[in-house]
Amino acid sequence: MSKLLVAVKSCNQHLDLGYHQKIRETWGKDAKALGIETRFFLGGGMGKNESDEVRLDCPDDYHSLPWKTKAICMWATGKVFDNLFLCDTDTFIVPSKLLACGFEGYDYVGKIDRTFGETFPYIAIDREGQKTS
Repeated sequence: MSKLLVAVKSCNQHLDLGYHQKIRETWGKDAKALGIETRFFLGGGMGKNESDEVRLDCPDDYHSLPWKTKAICMWATGKVFDNLFLCDTDTFIVPSKLLACGFEGYDYVGKIDRTFGETFPYIAIDREGQKTS
């Protein structure tokens, strides 16, 4: 059986609001019972954290989510995980169904709410703090 990491993109605000604990008390305990490791990833570098919380060297704001995603992938690379499921703190998972969905057969599975090939504007902030599209 492959080793799966559920990486929950979070932030300090969601930590303070108790989102991590709610996940631990609901689907997180079911994931743990099935051998799925769940970690919460926060930006902002240093800070007090539980053993399942990882502080990343990236900003913790909404506009920096692409960098947080990259930092999560870099953190997971070379560790004992075979697969990564990336979600947010507002995601509800049924761990048994996640394990049964066949994700192991694919390099990437995702959802884009656009017609295939359709372009759309995406405004982000680059590393120098400038807006890009």
